[in-house]
Order: sequence, then C-alpha cells, then structure tokens
Amino acid sequence: MQPTPQLRESMGLSKQGPIEISPIEMPLTLFTWGSERVLPVRLTELSANESALLIVSERGVVSSR
Repeated sequence: MQPTPQLRESMGLSKQGPIEISPIEMPLTLFTWGSERVLPVRLTELSANESALLIVSERGVVSSR
C-alpha cells in the first residue's frame, strides 16, 4: 500500500518539527423552534433513556410498549 500525497506531506512536515493536528469536523446541528427560529448549536453531551411500559392484568402481561 502506497502512502497518499497528503500523508507524505504530513510525514515531511513532522520531520521539520511540531505539527498541529486539527480537531475532527462535526456535523452542523440546528435547533428549531419554528419556521422563523432556527439556531445552530454545538452538542457537547448526548444521552438517551429508553423506558418500557408494561400493561399488566390479572392474567399477566397484556402488552408492552
């Protein structure tokens, strides 16, 4: 496998001294409060909570959601 031109350039720069590694580009996230209120936001944390609802009768579980 041959190194790409970009990798060759980075390797050459690293031999000359310190190089700067840029952060990964993140996708643009938009927060929308309606058609006229749209704002770009930066997500710093994301969590998801999943819960289950069981409907129980005298005969046992009838359904789950």
